[in-house]
Amino acid sequence: MTPQFGPHRFDAGPFGPEHTDAHRGARLEVRDLTGVRLVDCDLTGVRVRDGVLVDVDLSGYVERLVVNGVDVTDHVAAELDRRHPERVQLRSMRTADDFRAMRATLEGLWSAAVERAGRLPAGAVDERVDEEWSFLET
Repeated sequence: MTPQFGPHRFDAGPFGPEHTDAHRGARLEVRDLTGVRLVDCDLTGVRVRDGVLVDVDLSGYVERLVVNGVDVTDHVAAELDRRHPERVQLRSMRTADDFRAMRATLEGLWSAAVERAGRLPAGAVDERVDEEWSFLET
Protein backbone atom coordinates (compact mmCIF):
# COMPACT_ATOMS: atom_id res chain seq x y z
CA MET A 1 0.00 0.00 0.00
CA THR A 2 1.37 3.45 -0.91
CA PRO A 3 -0.11 6.34 1.08
CA GLN A 4 -1.35 9.41 -0.79
CA PHE A 5 0.01 11.64 1.96
CA GLY A 6 1.80 10.95 5.20
CA PRO A 7 2.22 7.51 6.71
CA HIS A 8 -0.66 5.07 6.64
CA ARG A 9 -1.59 4.94 10.31
CA PHE A 10 -3.35 1.56 10.50
CA ASP A 11 -1.86 -0.31 13.42
CA ALA A 12 -3.63 -3.10 15.21
CA GLY A 13 -1.63 -2.22 18.31
CA PRO A 14 -1.61 -4.79 21.11
CA PHE A 15 -4.77 -6.45 19.83
CA GLY A 16 -4.74 -9.94 18.36
CA PRO A 17 -6.64 -11.10 15.26
CA GLU A 18 -9.67 -12.05 17.37
CA HIS A 19 -10.12 -8.28 17.94
CA THR A 20 -8.96 -6.80 14.65
CA ASP A 21 -10.69 -9.39 12.46
CA ALA A 22 -13.94 -9.46 14.44
CA HIS A 23 -15.93 -7.57 11.80
CA ARG A 24 -14.19 -8.86 8.67
CA GLY A 25 -16.82 -9.85 6.11
CA ALA A 26 -19.70 -8.60 8.31
CA ARG A 27 -22.99 -7.65 6.73
CA LEU A 28 -24.97 -4.82 8.32
CA GLU A 29 -28.51 -4.33 7.09
CA VAL A 30 -30.99 -1.63 8.05
CA ARG A 31 -28.78 -0.11 10.77
CA ASP A 32 -28.52 3.44 12.04
CA LEU A 33 -24.80 4.17 12.13
CA THR A 34 -25.27 7.92 12.58
CA GLY A 35 -22.19 9.46 14.14
CA VAL A 36 -20.02 6.34 13.88
CA ARG A 37 -16.32 7.22 13.88
CA LEU A 38 -13.89 4.82 12.21
CA VAL A 39 -10.21 5.43 13.01
CA ASP A 40 -7.30 3.46 11.54
CA CYS A 41 -9.66 0.91 10.00
CA ASP A 42 -8.95 -1.10 6.86
CA LEU A 43 -12.06 -0.65 4.71
CA THR A 44 -10.73 -2.52 1.66
CA GLY A 45 -13.64 -3.88 -0.35
CA VAL A 46 -16.37 -2.20 1.71
CA ARG A 47 -19.65 -1.80 -0.19
CA VAL A 48 -22.46 0.53 0.83
CA ARG A 49 -25.73 -0.09 -1.02
CA ASP A 50 -28.78 2.15 -0.70
CA GLY A 51 -27.08 4.00 2.14
CA VAL A 52 -27.78 7.54 3.26
CA LEU A 53 -24.50 9.46 3.31
CA VAL A 54 -24.99 13.03 4.53
CA ASP A 55 -22.06 15.09 5.78
CA VAL A 56 -19.59 12.21 5.38
CA ASP A 57 -15.89 13.00 5.84
CA LEU A 58 -13.28 10.54 4.55
CA SER A 59 -9.52 10.83 4.89
CA GLY A 60 -6.72 8.34 4.49
CA TYR A 61 -5.18 6.15 1.83
CA VAL A 62 -7.62 5.85 -1.09
CA GLU A 63 -6.81 3.62 -4.04
CA ARG A 64 -10.23 3.54 -5.73
CA LEU A 65 -13.36 5.36 -4.65
CA VAL A 66 -16.63 4.95 -6.53
CA VAL A 67 -19.65 7.09 -5.66
CA ASN A 68 -22.97 6.18 -7.28
CA GLY A 69 -21.15 4.28 -10.03
CA VAL A 70 -18.66 7.09 -10.76
CA ASP A 71 -14.96 6.53 -10.01
CA VAL A 72 -13.95 9.81 -8.34
CA THR A 73 -10.40 8.74 -7.43
CA ASP A 74 -8.67 10.79 -10.13
CA HIS A 75 -10.83 13.84 -9.41
CA VAL A 76 -9.93 13.70 -5.71
CA ALA A 77 -6.22 13.20 -6.50
CA ALA A 78 -6.26 16.14 -8.94
CA GLU A 79 -7.88 18.40 -6.35
CA LEU A 80 -5.34 17.34 -3.71
CA ASP A 81 -2.53 18.04 -6.19
CA ARG A 82 -4.00 21.48 -6.87
CA ARG A 83 -4.18 22.26 -3.16
CA HIS A 84 -0.80 20.71 -2.35
CA PRO A 85 1.56 21.02 -5.35
CA GLU A 86 4.33 19.42 -3.30
CA ARG A 87 2.56 16.10 -3.91
CA VAL A 88 3.37 16.38 -7.62
CA GLN A 89 6.93 17.40 -6.79
CA LEU A 90 7.30 14.38 -4.49
CA ARG A 91 6.03 11.91 -7.09
CA SER A 92 8.31 13.32 -9.79
CA MET A 93 11.58 13.07 -7.84
CA ARG A 94 14.25 11.24 -9.82
CA THR A 95 17.64 12.87 -9.18
CA ALA A 96 19.64 14.01 -6.17
CA ASP A 97 18.78 17.60 -7.12
CA ASP A 98 15.08 16.67 -7.07
CA PHE A 99 15.51 15.26 -3.56
CA ARG A 100 17.33 18.41 -2.40
CA ALA A 101 14.58 20.58 -3.87
CA MET A 102 11.94 18.45 -2.14
CA ARG A 103 13.75 18.82 1.16
CA ALA A 104 13.80 22.60 0.70
CA THR A 105 10.07 22.52 -0.03
CA LEU A 106 9.35 20.46 3.09
CA GLU A 107 11.53 22.72 5.24
CA GLY A 108 9.64 25.74 3.88
CA LEU A 109 6.28 24.13 4.66
CA TRP A 110 7.42 23.24 8.18
CA SER A 111 8.81 26.75 8.79
CA ALA A 112 5.48 28.24 7.73
CA ALA A 113 3.63 25.86 10.07
CA VAL A 114 5.90 26.78 12.99
CA GLU A 115 5.40 30.47 12.22
CA ARG A 116 1.60 30.05 12.20
CA ALA A 117 1.78 28.07 15.46
CA GLY A 118 3.79 30.90 17.00
CA ARG A 119 0.87 33.27 16.40
CA LEU A 120 -1.64 31.03 18.21
CA PRO A 121 -2.92 31.89 21.70
CA ALA A 122 -0.96 30.50 24.64
CA GLY A 123 -1.52 26.77 25.11
CA ALA A 124 -3.11 26.22 21.69
CA VAL A 125 -0.12 24.23 20.42
CA ASP A 126 -0.78 21.68 23.19
CA GLU A 127 -4.43 21.15 22.23
CA ARG A 128 -5.57 18.11 20.32
CA VAL A 129 -8.18 18.72 17.65
CA ASP A 130 -10.65 16.00 16.70
CA GLU A 131 -8.60 13.38 18.60
CA GLU A 132 -5.51 14.03 16.45
CA TRP A 133 -2.01 14.95 17.61
CA SER A 134 -1.41 18.44 18.98
CA PHE A 135 1.06 20.67 17.15
CA LEU A 136 3.71 20.05 19.80
CA GLU A 137 3.23 16.29 19.54
CA THR A 138 4.01 16.40 15.83
